[in-house]
Amino acid sequence: MDSDGLSRALLTVSEKNSLPVVTDLCEVVLKLLANLLEEPSNPKFRTLRGRNPALQAKLWGVRGGPELMRSLGWVTKVRDMEELWEFFPGQDTSKEQQEVLRKAVGKLQKLLEVSQGKARA
Repeated sequence: MDSDGLSRALLTVSEKNSLPVVTDLCEVVLKLLANLLEEPSNPKFRTLRGRNPALQAKLWGVRGGPELMRSLGWVTKVRDMEELWEFFPGQDTSKEQQEVLRKAVGKLQKLLEVSQGKARA
């Protein structure tokens, strides 16, 4: 996981997208990370489909979204002619990785609070 990459991706997300888009992205990524932290070895939470319509609209199609996921340890793979995003494929989630994910959750929550506050103003 790349903390500099995470900071750059979050900056891109916040500067290059509208407030509702930033809010949606934060909510989706926070849910994905919560699932990973709760059940780190569950393959259902470790693999995401690139063509998933909700993820396409709220994550993959958002400026900075793919970079954010890469900075968190997700990598793209093609299997059976389908793009998949896998979280550290072939590895169990280490305690160190979980700690980095928790820190990322804190940064995402802060960005979500800022975007929601600006939207109300």
